[in-house]
Amino acid sequence: MVDSVVLGKQIAERRGMWQMRLLDARKLSRLCKDRAVEVSVFGKDVEYLWQLGLLRADVVASSEELELEGLVFVGRNDSDDYLYADSRRVPQRPEGWVGSTVGLERVPQHIELLFHPFRYYVVHKLLERFVPSISPLSILGVEDVAAYERFVGWGMERFAEYSASEAFLHQVEQWNDVVALTVMTEPVTSQRVFQRLTARLDYDELGFELREVASLDTEERTDLMMDLVVQHMSEHRVMVSELYGEIGLERIEDVRRNLGTATELLDPNKNVQTMLRLAKGSARLNFKGQLGGALYLRTMSEMLRRQAEDTFDTMLPEEDELGFGFPRKGFKKDFYGSDRILDGDERASVEFMRSFGLDYGLRLRWYVEGDTEYGALSSVFTEYGAAGVGIINLEGQIARGKTPAFRSSLRADLEAGIFSLVSIDGDRDDVVRVVKQAVLDDEICGQVFVSVPDFEFHNFTLRDLAEAIARLIANTKETELSEEDRAKLEDSVRRARNADELFKQAREALPEHTHVLHKGEEWGRSLMEYAEEFPKWQGRTSSEEKKIDRPIVGAIGVALSARGSNYLQSRETSRIDPDTWEVVDR
Repeated sequence: MVDSVVLGKQIAERRGMWQMRLLDARKLSRLCKDRAVEVSVFGKDVEYLWQLGLLRADVVASSEELELEGLVFVGRNDSDDYLYADSRRVPQRPEGWVGSTVGLERVPQHIELLFHPFRYYVVHKLLERFVPSISPLSILGVEDVAAYERFVGWGMERFAEYSASEAFLHQVEQWNDVVALTVMTEPVTSQRVFQRLTARLDYDELGFELREVASLDTEERTDLMMDLVVQHMSEHRVMVSELYGEIGLERIEDVRRNLGTATELLDPNKNVQTMLRLAKGSARLNFKGQLGGALYLRTMSEMLRRQAEDTFDTMLPEEDELGFGFPRKGFKKDFYGSDRILDGDERASVEFMRSFGLDYGLRLRWYVEGDTEYGALSSVFTEYGAAGVGIINLEGQIARGKTPAFRSSLRADLEAGIFSLVSIDGDRDDVVRVVKQAVLDDEICGQVFVSVPDFEFHNFTLRDLAEAIARLIANTKETELSEEDRAKLEDSVRRARNADELFKQAREALPEHTHVLHKGEEWGRSLMEYAEEFPKWQGRTSSEEKKIDRPIVGAIGVALSARGSNYLQSRETSRIDPDTWEVVDR
C-alpha cells in the first residue's frame, strides 16, 4: 500500500513533522517488552528481526555509506549521516525460519535503525506466530519428558512448515505495510487524536544558517518552527489523501477490521480501552502490559479512520465497534445519544462514562424557592453523599422579577447535559407562571414538583408539623417541650392552612419560643428528619389502610435515580406536561 522509499524520504526531509519520536532497536525492544511481547530489552531480538528482513525500519542512519540490497539513499541529516529508506522484501526460506538467527552478529555500531513506535504491531504479530500453541498445563498431561519433547518438536515442525509458505511471507509483508500506512498517516491525524501539536525541527530544515537561527529569541524560534511544521503537514496531507484514494476505502476498512481483531485478542476489555481513549493527550500510550499494547493498535486504527473519513467524506465505525461481539447497529445512539463517543457530541462521552459510574461531575441541579426546602434537601444529600447533585436556592428570585437568570441557568443545564429539578409552591401564581413557560419552551429536562399550597402542607399533616416544630425547639434550645406545651401547640396549629399561618399560631401558643419559630434551613432540616423517620403517610387521597411515600420522599428518589440515568435518552424521549407536571413521552 505504501512505497517505503517515499515514506523514508518524507521522514528524512521532514522528520520534525512526526509527532511520535522514532526509536532505536533498544527503545523499541523496551516498548515491546513493557507491552507483553517477550523480546530482549537490549535490542538484540529487534536487530535480528530487521536483519532477517522480517521487520522493516522506517529509516536507517549510518555514518558510513551502505550498499545493502533494499536500502535506498534518501538524504543526509544535520549530523551528516547517510539516511536510507528500507524497501526490502521478506525473503523466502524453503526450510522455514527455525534457527534462522544462528550465526547472526549484531548490527554494526555505525548503523542506527530507527523505528516508529507503531512497529510494535509487527513485532507482536511475529512473536504471536513464533510461539508454539502449547498450553503450559499440557506438561501435566504427558507421561514422561520424552513425550513432552516430542510434543514441542511437533510444534516446531508445524512452524517450520508454515513459515516456509507463501502465506507467511504475505502476512509479514502485510503487517509491515499496515504500519507503513499508519506511519505515513500519523502526522496529519495526531493533532485530532492527541489534541496537541508539537514542532521538533533540526535547524537546517529551517533554511537558515545555525548562527542566524541561534540569534532568534525562544518565542521567534518556536513560531518559525511551528509555521514550518504546519506548512509541511498541509503538503503532506495532500499526498496522504491521494494515497488513500488509490488504496480505496474497502481495503482500508479491511485493515481496520484486522486491527480491531488483533486489539481484542490482546485485551478484550473494549470499554476500558474507550475510557482510557477519552483521556486527553497521549496518556493512553503510557500504559503497559497487554492493555498497553491494545491501546497502541487501537490508536493506529483511529488514525486510519480519521484520514479515511476525510478522504472519502464519510463516517466510519469507531474502534470500539470493531473486533468481536459489538451490539447491534445504533446501540450507542440509543444508549449514549450519539454514534460517535470519541469525537461527536461531548455529552455522549459523558454519558458513556456515567454508565459505569465513573463521572463525578454535576449530574443534576435542584432549584428550590426558599431556605426551608434548601435546608431540607441539603441535609438529605449530605447524608447520601452530594456527588452529582447541586441544590440551588433561588431565594425568591423569580418572585422578585429575576426570571432571566433562572431561565439562563436552565438553558446552561441543557447545554451541559445536566438534569433540572424544580420545586415551587402552588400558591405563588407568578412563580408557577414562569416555570410553566420554561416547560412550554422545553427548557427543562427533568421534573417539576409543585407543592399545594406550600412545601409544608403538601408533605405533612398538621400532627406531623406540630411534631416537627417540637423537634425544632428541642434541637435549637436543647430542651424538650412539656406535655402541656405540646398540647397547646397541637391545638393551636389546627387552624393553620399554610406555613405562614402555622408559625403565627405556634408563636401565639408558645411565646417563649418565638425567636425559634420561623421558616428557614433549621426548620427544613427538622422536617426532613421527621420525613426520614416516617417516610410513609396517608396523604390526602390514600385510605387509612394504605400508606404511600410522602411527595418529598418520592422526589428525592427521582433525584437519586437521575444520577444514573441516561440524559440524552431522557431528553430525546420524554418531556414535562405543562398542565399536569407529569413526565410524559414526547
